[in-house]
Amino acid sequence: MSNGGYIFVQHKYSIIHRDDNIVSAFAAKIPNILSVSRIFLSLAMLFVEPLSDVFLILLGTAFLTDVLDGYLARKWHVESKLGSHIDSIADFMMMVILIIVLIITLEFKDWMLIILAVVLIVRTTAFVIGALRFKQLAFVHTWLNKLTTMLIVLSPFFVRALGLDISVIIVGGVAMAAAIEYLYISITSKEYDPDRKSAFF
Repeated sequence: MSNGGYIFVQHKYSIIHRDDNIVSAFAAKIPNILSVSRIFLSLAMLFVEPLSDVFLILLGTAFLTDVLDGYLARKWHVESKLGSHIDSIADFMMMVILIIVLIITLEFKDWMLIILAVVLIVRTTAFVIGALRFKQLAFVHTWLNKLTTMLIVLSPFFVRALGLDISVIIVGGVAMAAAIEYLYISITSKEYDPDRKSAFF
């Protein structure tokens, strides 16, 4: 036992005690299980009626896993580089699948598609630069990226309430800002920090 906590292991019921948190060995894997489940929930959205109640339930559940995986990993002190990568891949798949469904289902105007294309080009460029510079999958979990994820997930509800034009302006504007910030971080960062919250600190 130490000041920082202790680790006590039994054959079948392993217990991890860190900073007064007690987490079973299985529970320590829950954040990654949630992230992986988001991948399958996202894929399932391709096989149901677009923007139907079932689709929205799948989307809402996927978003809930996105909220919970990071929270539980931090609460139980089980963050890992692998978990961060799985989380980022799951987020990416959820966003791409949702955008594909929206593009196919809704009647996007040319200017809306241009905004989407620019955002995708900037984000892809940022990812490639980060991967080349840091020799790994260089995703970052900034506040703007998290806000973009939340807005994209909520976009079907925005479309119903505000209309497509206003929804694209709101979501596209934030997504563009997040993409530019991601590019700036990939170019200027001296070392890779997946949990960097902003380009300013």
